[in-house]
Formats: sequence, structure tokens, C-alpha cells
Amino acid sequence: MEWSPEKSAPKQITDGGIYLPPGAIQSNDGSVKVLMNVIGPSGVGKSWLVNQMRSDPEYGPSEVMVLTNEQATASYGVPLPIQVPVTSLLSIYGVLEDMVRAAEQGKRLPKITFVDSLTGATDYTQAEFNKNPNMVYQKESQSWARDKRSEYGDLGAGGRDIYLLLRRVPTDVVVLMTSHEGAFSPIPEIACEGKLIPKNVSRWSSATLYMKAEEVKVDAEDVKASIVKDGVPAHRTIGRDAHGEPTGLVINRYFITQNTGEIVAKGHVSLGLRERAILPDVIRKIRNYKA
Repeated sequence: MEWSPEKSAPKQITDGGIYLPPGAIQSNDGSVKVLMNVIGPSGVGKSWLVNQMRSDPEYGPSEVMVLTNEQATASYGVPLPIQVPVTSLLSIYGVLEDMVRAAEQGKRLPKITFVDSLTGATDYTQAEFNKNPNMVYQKESQSWARDKRSEYGDLGAGGRDIYLLLRRVPTDVVVLMTSHEGAFSPIPEIACEGKLIPKNVSRWSSATLYMKAEEVKVDAEDVKASIVKDGVPAHRTIGRDAHGEPTGLVINRYFITQNTGEIVAKGHVSLGLRERAILPDVIRKIRNYKA
């Protein structure tokens, strides 16, 4: 059941037995809009999630829109989904404003919108600050200096404004973000300068999933037998030699929904603490959940 303004339009409450403030409404018909963050390290396969949606029978290329600054078309697959080139946070905001306006005029949008990626947009925004920095006058030195603090504030405010608009876009939304893990930062951190975006993205969304890849080594013959029996699941990559034969190396990808440190993941009542990284199935789980 795709989200739409018609299906989710609330009905006015008319119960005369209880005082109701003006504008009080009943719940909608149960249809759900998904506003999800997917966070993970570079190379884990976040852009591949676009390919999963593009190739899913319930969607297809014409029902998947990507606001992209990553130029990851190889990951998106062929035929390509709808792509809208964006750079900075401001350019994303402009596209979303246009989408909201089109929906208010009764125009139909694709079923799902990706932002690939929010961290990339902050990079472009920082590059624009380098060319045209925020300046502050310092009385002590009687000179102008770059105001990095206000730039961080602008980054956070820009991210917040984008999410407020994303709530109004009548499609499912998945925002992709890059995290960093390393020997000197074992706790995952969102690769975005400033504090406002990393600390609030889970609050601004309906679900925030952390994507992890796990490498395992198994018997190559067992891998071959599994492929013959069940094919290759969408969350799995099979290692192959120069002749295309399985080597026994298998990479499985998962969504983690519990708190992972600075990234405060937020699951959904329909999801477990760990889900296979097959985005269409995860979205269907959220949509089909009945309390």
C-alpha cells in the first residue's frame, strides 16, 4: 500500500461528547509513510539499496527517484532509476520544495525518494562556505574573521529544514549517510562536521538503520549448492575467482536497529534488532505491520 495524501488525509472528529480543540482529527486509515535513514561506512553497499528498489516488482525504475550527488550510477543498476542531480543542502531543499508543490497541485510522484547522500550534500555546502565564508567582526583586533561556529549552525539548520520538508513529500523517503569507523574511532560516527545533524537525524526520521557488512569463509562447494537451491539473496555477495567460480568467501549485509554509540539507531515495532539488508522487504514489514 503506497503512501499518498489521499489515503492518509485525516477525517475531522465530530464526537460531541468530548471537548475537541479546533482542528482535532481522527487517525488515518492506517497507511504508512516511511521516512528512513540508512547509515553505514563507505563501500558497505548503501547505494546498492537503490538497485534493490529499482529491480523490485512492486516498484521498478520509474517509481524510484534519487536526489544524488554521489554519481553512483553503476550501483543503481540498469535501467537506471529517475535521477535528480543535487549538490548542497540548499539545492536539495529546492528540489523538495518543488516536489511538495507538485503534490499539492495533484501531480503524482514516484513511490520512493532517495537522498544519496546527506553527507555528500554537507561536503558541497562546506565547499561553498570555503568560497563564501560566514564572517564575523572582532572588536579586539578590529578585523573580520571566518565564523566556523555559525557555519556549523547553518549546516545543522539546513539539515533540519530538509527533514521538515521530507515529512511533507508524499512518497516513502530513504536518506543515505556515510559513517566512519577506525582504529582510533571504534564507535561509528556520521561523517558530517558539526553536531546538530549527527545528534538529531534519528529524531527527525521514523526509522534509522545502521548497515553493516560481515565477511565469512565457508566451503566453496556448499556455496555452489546453496546458489543452485536458493539463488543469491539480495543482501549477500559471493566471492568468485577469475573463472567466475565461488571461492567460499561470502559477504552478508545487515541492518542494525539498536543504539550503536553516536549513531542513535531507531528501529520500528515491526522490525527485529537485526534485519537482512533487503530494503524492499524491510519497507514491506513496516507497511504490513498490524498492532
